[in-house]
Amino acid sequence: MVSQLKVLHCNRKSLKGVTNPWFRWETCLRQIIIGHSQWSLESLPDSVDVYEAEEAYQFLVEVGCGLQSPMLGETEVFGQYKKFLSQIQSVATDQNKWLVDLLDNIRLDIKKIRNQYLVGLGSQSYGSLVRKKTKSASGISFIGSGQLVQEILPWVAKHPGHINVYCRHPEKYQQFAEQFQFAEWLNINSLENRCLLQEVVVICAPMTAVEIGSLLTNSNVELLTVIDLRGESSSDPISDVYRVESLEQLLSQIKNNRMQADQKVSQARGFIVQLFNNNSVYG
Repeated sequence: MVSQLKVLHCNRKSLKGVTNPWFRWETCLRQIIIGHSQWSLESLPDSVDVYEAEEAYQFLVEVGCGLQSPMLGETEVFGQYKKFLSQIQSVATDQNKWLVDLLDNIRLDIKKIRNQYLVGLGSQSYGSLVRKKTKSASGISFIGSGQLVQEILPWVAKHPGHINVYCRHPEKYQQFAEQFQFAEWLNINSLENRCLLQEVVVICAPMTAVEIGSLLTNSNVELLTVIDLRGESSSDPISDVYRVESLEQLLSQIKNNRMQADQKVSQARGFIVQLFNNNSVYG
């Protein structure tokens, strides 16, 4: 069965016009076309990656395991794969039953590899680390509205508490307010707004420790936790009146998590390479 497998891979905008009997699986980042190596196709653009036989099978397993994702080992893509599989199982025919069965076998391999090698990878980015550290907080305030905040916000989109973002000119960030509608965008220059600080404050703006201290003292929240992502967080520390985690501390945690994740990912990829050794299921 595997010898008949062919997979096309590209970004979501690169490949059009591929229809039945090919299967199309789309994720947030990519478009994957799956079918028989002998099924006809129009000419393909150079941006399309083509995999066949064992290489195609291994590629699908890697994608489903999250090994091709920006966040290694992330779980969402496996959920997307299972949804895709469920959809094609519901419309399977005699012509493509072999392929549906093969894709279900891939699901089982993904599940096995994830459970054996990709559990507990830890947080490997600012966003994932902030999400982990704020999951039990009643709310989160971001000081600043630049690129770093925009990268972190999607990670906390499902936080049950209140999220607000403080910036100096909120009117300039209307497009971001529309993109991140789960957050409230506030003018940091307003004393009234400063009283709305949440339990955890994430500093992403080039402010001095004195300026930050002045901002925090206006808050109605007594027990503030501060995540200080300024490059000067070590040389210009915030008052120890608050529970503060500096950029240096977070980078150290991310580095350690990535080292552990790299080891597990290496083991998982090694297992994937060995999938076909002495196993007739993949014949």
